[in-house]
Amino acid sequence: MGWVRDRLQGCVPIYGPSIQTYDFPQALPCWFRRQKAFEGKTIFELTDVVAGPYSGLVWVPGEGIFEESVGSLLRMMGWGRVLWEALTSARAHPTDRAVVPCPPLGYFHWVFEVLPNVIHAFKHNPAAVVLLPPHRATYVDQSLRLALRRNDLPILLSNSPVRLKRLLLPQVEVFSGFIDQREIALLRDCILSEVDDGPSEPKLYVSRRRSGQRHMSGEDAVEEHLQSRGFAIGFLEDLAFVDQVRLFRGAKIVVAPHGAGLSNLVWCSPGTRVLEIFPVNYINDCYARLAGCLGLTYSCLAAVEDGTKWGKMPMDDLDRVLEPPSGKL
Repeated sequence: MGWVRDRLQGCVPIYGPSIQTYDFPQALPCWFRRQKAFEGKTIFELTDVVAGPYSGLVWVPGEGIFEESVGSLLRMMGWGRVLWEALTSARAHPTDRAVVPCPPLGYFHWVFEVLPNVIHAFKHNPAAVVLLPPHRATYVDQSLRLALRRNDLPILLSNSPVRLKRLLLPQVEVFSGFIDQREIALLRDCILSEVDDGPSEPKLYVSRRRSGQRHMSGEDAVEEHLQSRGFAIGFLEDLAFVDQVRLFRGAKIVVAPHGAGLSNLVWCSPGTRVLEIFPVNYINDCYARLAGCLGLTYSCLAAVEDGTKWGKMPMDDLDRVLEPPSGKL
């Protein structure tokens, strides 16, 4: 298409396509996907385009949208809720520096989709700046400082779409929830080396009692039960990004309902035991694949039907799954 060709200044290959396999134990459900073909990753150097600070959407008014900025048409038209920015007016910004879209997405998508792309972009162009909105979660700036190894973040701040002379667009993974092993290695290399040792809890339960999404009943009883067996209860929304990294790096056992907090498994050491608890009638194998890539020992349980939307925590099965061969939890 002519409008794409006119805006494209260059393509910088990061890595090529690959097929990655997940060697799940036979005991895990057969619908846990055990192989994935990944596209290669490229940074596109663009000129005279508009970028949305909240969605990361990149487009040319009156022409079209770069699908690579959001990953897929499904996300663009459906659950991603990104098209609204393309319907708002954009202002031109005079900066001559290359700009990297940095949408402050939810924790999982931030850690595995946005943060690696920013790292790639700055490796290519250390003089770049990040496009951010004024309202964003604290983990955004905290993780950027660690990943880019600088306290003086180069930020272009905007509450609305901006038209830019130069933009760096590392493409977003098409299938959300699949994490390329090369991105996992990049995150661990950039983050873990910047985090010193601190207080840790060998046994960790990640609570979702304060979450309004996929909140199962009976979680308070599970917390009390696990506390009596030496587990610390973690409310990750109370912790700085670096403290979440420390907490998971030092954990030997992690028990958690399915949720974004399990993104922090990426900081765990090989051999860490993980028990994920799924709400009733809801299965998402993204963290099982993450655990497999990292050499973690993964198992899962499903909630019990109790007439509520997400079901009841499976209290009776916890000790059975967690009990190690020695007989001590």
